[in-house]
Amino acid sequence: MATLSKKTSITAKDCKKFLDGLDEVVMDTLLAGDTIRLGFATMAPRDVAAKTAKNPRTGAAVQVPAHIGVKVSVSSRIKDALKSK
Repeated sequence: MATLSKKTSITAKDCKKFLDGLDEVVMDTLLAGDTIRLGFATMAPRDVAAKTAKNPRTGAAVQVPAHIGVKVSVSSRIKDALKSK
């Protein structure tokens, strides 16, 4: 919060209020089954099929039920910045 506050010259309290509101909008949009595009990323709900996984501690098979996941694609600006490092 402090870093965002310094970068934007907005109080930490207002930054928190904004981010809490953004969190609600993103959650509501994804729960409605819609894609949301932000300046730095695109998020879309996706169906994940049921599968059998393995418990790494015991090695026992575990059934993972079908569920809705989120696919996140970061902007090309961020991808390019990370590639250049």
